[in-house]
Amino acid sequence: MVERTAHNGFVVGSNPARPKTHIFTSMKFELKTYKVFKIKYYLKKNKLFFFYAATSLNLKNWLVIEQTLKKSNLNYYRLSNTLAVKTMKASIYTNFKQLIHSLTMFVNPKPKTTLKLKKLINLEKVLTLLSVKLNNKIYSISQLKILNSLNYNYTVLRLFHFFIVYLINASKLAQIKFSK
Repeated sequence: MVERTAHNGFVVGSNPARPKTHIFTSMKFELKTYKVFKIKYYLKKNKLFFFYAATSLNLKNWLVIEQTLKKSNLNYYRLSNTLAVKTMKASIYTNFKQLIHSLTMFVNPKPKTTLKLKKLINLEKVLTLLSVKLNNKIYSISQLKILNSLNYNYTVLRLFHFFIVYLINASKLAQIKFSK
């Protein structure tokens, strides 16, 4: 009778055949996955963040941008353009993928920080505001100029009021048409 060798890792001398994994081949994949995860995290978990575009990529200007954000008590995450476009395309924010063309970043206030309009105005010297995400809605700059308040309940109430006025006017027009 022939004795079989045990390749379970517990028997002395047992050396089970396992595929060799190289650390260096999987590092790029892990970094890319991490960046996609970070973008999805910002889109999903942060109720408020600002989407900015930087005008210059040189080191001196980037240092000024970082210092300004640090002084303003703001966190930021620089986006990789191709990963950001692919992630936005696969999310509910598909219409906003056109905003990503140059150096773009998510900027959000640090926890327990009161956000003042003055801080955001100071950022306009070094960054360009593209949009604001508030309560799972992304507002462009033109939409922000129209809104009086960013309160969700107030915005829904205004929309409801608009629909009521629209329906009343539509019913009056329909009655005028049918009465003739």
